[in-house]
Amino acid sequence: MVGNFVGAYIARPARLRLPAITVSCVSYGASWVFFWFSMRSRLPILIPGLVGFFLGFFAGITYDHLTAGVNDLAARGRGGSLFGGMNLFTFISVIIFQSGTGFLMQRFSSSGGAEIDLAAFNSTFGIVTLLVIISLVALPFLKSFSGQGGEVL
Repeated sequence: MVGNFVGAYIARPARLRLPAITVSCVSYGASWVFFWFSMRSRLPILIPGLVGFFLGFFAGITYDHLTAGVNDLAARGRGGSLFGGMNLFTFISVIIFQSGTGFLMQRFSSSGGAEIDLAAFNSTFGIVTLLVIISLVALPFLKSFSGQGGEVL
């Protein structure tokens, strides 16, 4: 929740939206890499815990900036319904993500899913981290949001 709160106040004008989205998405991706590495390396729990905080922090900031960017592209008067649709998509994605990671952990488990082992965790979250990094490939293709409807000055 701290990330959502902070994200709402960073780079509010639409002309700053593209750099804000880029920086927050890259920070979110880097947090996933550090989180996966810290867990895989079996670092003391304080380190992955701290990295996990930053993972959530940057997820909140990224969500705010992406929501604001889509809102900038919406026709005037359609922002509320678009925001509701984005929230619905987010919650459905979380359900699919949780189910998918559970399925992968069970699949990678040496016990056939009776117990989840470290290798299953590392493999599953290695895939998740890789997917997050692959999604960053889209960033160079984003266009500026300034000049769109909904610019906040």
